[in-house]
Amino acid sequence: MIEMGIEDTITYIDNQISELISKMINARTKHIDAINKILTKIQSIQASANLSYRQGRTYDLMSKVEDGVNQQFDVEKPRYQLSYTGSKMPLSYDSGTIEVPSIPIFVYEMPNIPNTVHELTIETLRKAILIFFPASVNVEEPPDVENAFGKYYIPQITGHIPTSATETIISGRKLVFPECYITIDNYTHEEYYLLQKILHIDGVKYSWTINIRFGKLQYDIGFMGINTINDLKSDAILISIATKFDGNVFYRVFNKSFDKGELISDTYFRFIIMMDLGGSIRMEGL
Repeated sequence: MIEMGIEDTITYIDNQISELISKMINARTKHIDAINKILTKIQSIQASANLSYRQGRTYDLMSKVEDGVNQQFDVEKPRYQLSYTGSKMPLSYDSGTIEVPSIPIFVYEMPNIPNTVHELTIETLRKAILIFFPASVNVEEPPDVENAFGKYYIPQITGHIPTSATETIISGRKLVFPECYITIDNYTHEEYYLLQKILHIDGVKYSWTINIRFGKLQYDIGFMGINTINDLKSDAILISIATKFDGNVFYRVFNKSFDKGELISDTYFRFIIMMDLGGSIRMEGL
């Protein structure tokens, strides 16, 4: 084992560092020299081949090399110019407005259903009840709302009667919910509003009479595996829609669809109940 003093050690380290740096510089020089020879060879080949360079297009712009004999063809994306001659409608965005082709399909947002019956007003209900006809039905009156699927009509309030009465017309009807089932005993209203819509279809006059009753529903409730609880009461709204029109018509109430209901004599009746149950409003057709 050779022992070195501090001076000898420092000298040895300096020599090693100098040798390492020298080898790194030598390797880099050889690398640059190799690159230079490669580029010189490429240049000599290109000079003899008489190549030309240009910016061409193969869908997108790119550089192309040609030798005067073998040429590269350009391939461009097809371009179409369209013209529109139909009706137009204004489209507002930010602070500007532009004209665009009229589009018959749009999103019509119904009012949101509140959490309790007490939060519902007659005006909210009026706007949430729509009489819907498919586009093929020939209704003479212009619709309140229209899209590519059909025509929508909103009834108007024609009367308000603040009177109390107990009704049994829906007694015995059953409502089935995921967590329970209900058998209706009776319905007592405290006031009701009368709404109406008169329309002419294929030259014939038809009317829709809508009663909206505010009151309380008395019912029996049953749960799976638990005995029935009788004579419960909840705040509720009873909606009835009557018409003699026997064609294609539906009702949209808060964007839930109902058919025109049961035919009694020569009139179709659709009953819809909205009631407080389990912290929210439940709505079902009867």
